[in-house]
Amino acid sequence: MSGFDDTSMKFDSVDEELVAYLDGELNSDEAAQIEARLAHDPSLRGRLQQLQRAWDMLDDLPQQEVQEPFTRTTMAMVVTDTADSNQQAKAKWRSGRLLFALVTTTSCIIAMLVSYQVVAGILSGPNDRLKEDMPVITDLDAFRNADNIDFLRQLAEEGLFAEEADDAIPNSP
Repeated sequence: MSGFDDTSMKFDSVDEELVAYLDGELNSDEAAQIEARLAHDPSLRGRLQQLQRAWDMLDDLPQQEVQEPFTRTTMAMVVTDTADSNQQAKAKWRSGRLLFALVTTTSCIIAMLVSYQVVAGILSGPNDRLKEDMPVITDLDAFRNADNIDFLRQLAEEGLFAEEADDAIPNSP
């Protein structure tokens, strides 16, 4: 053990308030509240005295002079760290911008493909029916001259329309 009491080494919000009081960082209302608490609480006064003695001992320590090379290297490290942070932020911003452009472009391409498929589906519907009826349409004048459907069936049975029927039927595997 180091000889220090663990309870005396704890630093809590009360200590923070006392240190702020000692440093003169509190406004007049906060300082008045601390002074009122000190007037009624002997343990709080004792803690304030301990902190004051610690501050006084710090004043008794010899002051170290900072040499020019130490200041220069410390500032160089700060500048380097700041520059690195800026470069990382720029790289993150660029990658975010690139990702945004990529997502936007991909979304536009998908939207165009979907739109094309929808329009192609809407426009090709009537044309599909015309493609199926093309053999009848090309020979429509000949079919009009026929008196009835039985005559056309008889011609089909004799193979008169066999060549045209082969053209109309898609090749099957």
